[in-house]
Amino acid sequence: MENGKILIRNYCNIPEGRYLSPSFRHDLRFVRTYFRVSYQRTQYKLLKERKASQLSVHRIKLLESIGFVWVVRDPDEQVPWMERLEQMKKYKAEYGTCLVPRSYSANPKLGKWVHYQVRPICQ
Repeated sequence: MENGKILIRNYCNIPEGRYLSPSFRHDLRFVRTYFRVSYQRTQYKLLKERKASQLSVHRIKLLESIGFVWVVRDPDEQVPWMERLEQMKKYKAEYGTCLVPRSYSANPKLGKWVHYQVRPICQ
């Protein structure tokens, strides 16, 4: 049981889809668990948005009791918002615009960040 508990804890922090390493894709047990975890996270997000969800508060508490991680971030993307804003200000000072291209080679993460800041306004 203890080994099973350790295995469950290790699988509670599975990265989100775009960060799924190709080295794990051959492990069928991991892939199955990955999809289950992904489903739970989707249901949690729906519940937080007050939409229909299969996830109950009781299940949330059970999952949290074993260390389930609801939101996983790529460590490279954990730059504070204000720091990205400062980077954008420098870009504007140099280029005269805040529209950083997504493919901005000098700072690709900045281009991506600007895209996600503007996207909700445009939709």
